[in-house]
Amino acid sequence: MRDETLAATVAGLLLVGGTLILRELVGVWPAAGVGMGLVLTVGWAPALARRIRVAHQVRRFGRHLATWDRERVSR
Repeated sequence: MRDETLAATVAGLLLVGGTLILRELVGVWPAAGVGMGLVLTVGWAPALARRIRVAHQVRRFGRHLATWDRERVSR
């Protein structure tokens, strides 16, 4: 738990510091967009990865059933 708290703190500091540096380089709105994009990516990435993994397994199972059905019909 302590390592997770430290990791979250460091990630927050890097995000804020990176956004401030980016603001000085490219302007307020692009920096805000990049910062918000990073936060949304980190928040949505696990759910998206899980969804992709489930879709892959469903397709794989469908192919398995189709193969099994072809073998059963050809007998």
